[in-house]
Amino acid sequence: MQREEQLARLRRTYRACQEQGRGQVALLSGTVGCGKTELLEVFGEWVASVGGRVLRAAGSRTERSLPLGVIWQLLHSAPLEPEAVAQTDELLAVAFERLTRAGAVEELPSDDTSWVRVLHGVFTSLTGLGDEHPVAIVVDDLHHVDAASLHCLLYVIRRFRRAPVMIVLAETSTLRPAHPLLRAELFSQPSFRRYTLPLLTVDAVARLVERDAYGRAGSVARDAAAGLLGITGGNPLLVRALLDEKAGGPTEAGTHGPVPSDVFDQAVLRCLYRHEPGVRQVARALAVLDRAASAELLGRLLGVPPDSTAPAMRLLRGAGLTESGRLRHPRIQGLVVSDMPAEERRRLHRRAAEMLYERGAEAGEVARHLAASAATDIPWAAPVPSQAAEKTLSNTRPDAAAPEPHRHAGESRDMDGDVLSEAQRRVAALAARGHTNQQISRRLFITVSTVEQHLTRVYRKLDVKRRTDLPELLDAACWEPLDEENAQSTEAC
Repeated sequence: MQREEQLARLRRTYRACQEQGRGQVALLSGTVGCGKTELLEVFGEWVASVGGRVLRAAGSRTERSLPLGVIWQLLHSAPLEPEAVAQTDELLAVAFERLTRAGAVEELPSDDTSWVRVLHGVFTSLTGLGDEHPVAIVVDDLHHVDAASLHCLLYVIRRFRRAPVMIVLAETSTLRPAHPLLRAELFSQPSFRRYTLPLLTVDAVARLVERDAYGRAGSVARDAAAGLLGITGGNPLLVRALLDEKAGGPTEAGTHGPVPSDVFDQAVLRCLYRHEPGVRQVARALAVLDRAASAELLGRLLGVPPDSTAPAMRLLRGAGLTESGRLRHPRIQGLVVSDMPAEERRRLHRRAAEMLYERGAEAGEVARHLAASAATDIPWAAPVPSQAAEKTLSNTRPDAAAPEPHRHAGESRDMDGDVLSEAQRRVAALAARGHTNQQISRRLFITVSTVEQHLTRVYRKLDVKRRTDLPELLDAACWEPLDEENAQSTEAC
């Protein structure tokens, strides 16, 4: 499944390790659901088929604080003699006790002779298994490997010149890589190679479609693949889930699409819950907004800095869940919303209504969030649903001579019928009086960026290009005067 190139490289690296008698280390990187574990399994089976020995281990989120947990897995998957097993277990037990007492460890004590014995014992145990073929050490989920185990692996890697061992590691992209100092040393080793697993292309998905139960081929398979790619972004886990639902199968209308089932839903949830909580929070914010959003907008909604939402957006895009700043497909959006706790969903809708109102969004969009949040205690909330209904009625009138609907207090309407929000009116009024953007920002307790965004919308709605035109339009629109007390009552950003 578009992993032939990476598999071929791993095989060539193993052959080079065998021919040169020197160790090699390879790292597979990719997003959640990209097929790393399956590739490791296929490579391990190939090594065994050519006569090599394979030792396997995997990091775990729940066991990340367990010292030497991954090394224990590797040694107990190795075909060691009973005496060697007992000896290594004794060494690991002593080191485990000391490390547990020391707590979280990134730097190991250099003057601890027992630790040196453990490192050497692990090295001789792992490297002593090779005969005609190198030993393949396969470790999945490197991002969850405990620091002590990573130290042991680095000890082996540093001595690769006389160790016919190939170490294959796999990691999932995360917000903050674990053990940055150890990773930096790992990446600086001359024997280190890194391979990235990309999302599937339409050709790769078409080959999968050709192998499904319908056996379609040619242009039919490619058309179905294009539909699958539009829903999944090429994430192998999601593609296979849709194929399991017989996605792309012929429907009564002769089209191709997913058959309702929960297989795809479970795959999406697996993607989300295998990410860090911060990534899920951004996905939930996108689901609630149901619109294209920037890192800055999501940060405002979640109450966090934009530089913490931008990495999460990259991970979601890399996983095929988003496109152009929004969740890729309505089915994904609906699933994320339904998975949220009700109170969190209401809270985000309320915050979205407040934020979008302040930014001058359309009344209908603000009203949608207010309705979803069931908010009744926001001072400006009462007229917004009426504004939304008014907007809908104006769009459906058959003639321009129909009477103008009632205008609520605090609203101003330009000649095109676009309603300016209260926040936009306040900013425009101060700009018309000659205040600079910085002065308006301090006066209304909002950021300069928000002032600029309000003015941009005001210019568009009033069809002007500069603030010097605002005073005349203010008079023409018969706006109520903006007193000093009201000018300072706008909510802070």
